[in-house]
Amino acid sequence: TFFQQFAGINGILTNLSDIMSGVGLDIDPNYQAGIATLAQVIAAFIASFIIDKLGRRNVWCISSGSAGIFLLIFALNEKFDWSKVLPLVMVFLYQLGFGLGLGPITWFLVPEYFDDDTRATATMCCTITNWVFSFIIILIFPQMKSAMSLFGVLLFFFIICIGSLIFGIFCINEPKNKIL
Repeated sequence: TFFQQFAGINGILTNLSDIMSGVGLDIDPNYQAGIATLAQVIAAFIASFIIDKLGRRNVWCISSGSAGIFLLIFALNEKFDWSKVLPLVMVFLYQLGFGLGLGPITWFLVPEYFDDDTRATATMCCTITNWVFSFIIILIFPQMKSAMSLFGVLLFFFIICIGSLIFGIFCINEPKNKIL
């Protein structure tokens, strides 16, 4: 849940209108929300087909890596002002990458990793932790942006995505034909 929230998903989504206005792209916030939601819907659809075929570890790594790359491109665009439209494209692709693995996989890994006796408690603890981390990111995002600039915040989230990629490589295991 740490990687899921500290990859910046809720900080970016909650502040999307301000971010887009700040980069000079004045799009109706309803359209911005629609674009972000569309990316999540497409990602969930694709994820439902590829997670079992490619495996949890591979999809997690693809998701972390792609989300990180799109955050890095967004950050570099913020620094070098390449395009006004590129941030919107990067947010869409970031959402798509996030939705492939970082978003959904966390929710079914936890029950798979714990025995029947502790599964409900572990799931509850992870759910609470996820919401607390979400609250923290949403709460501190404006202060992070003020202290580090949007470029710095995006680089911070990029580094978390790289950490998530490393975590996926070494810590995510495939289930051993276990029926829950």
